[in-house]
Amino acid sequence: MAQPFKTPSTEKRSSSEAKWSSTNNEARTIMEKEVVARERKTERLRAQRLAMEAETAAVEVPKAPARKSPKKATRKGVGSR
Repeated sequence: MAQPFKTPSTEKRSSSEAKWSSTNNEARTIMEKEVVARERKTERLRAQRLAMEAETAAVEVPKAPARKSPKKATRKGVGSR
């Protein structure tokens, strides 16, 4: 059997497809590593936050009552017609 004639455009297309595939695979690998790293960091920070909340809950400092803000004086008849 005779082999099909390969034109330069066909070779370039397969070469560009190979580059695209390689780049795509590398990008996916990088993104997956970033996701794993982000999840690890989230778990670590969550554990730290829960430990801090447990320590502060054990101490339980009483809070001062909230202050009431003073009422603003309103002038009657100003701005309404």
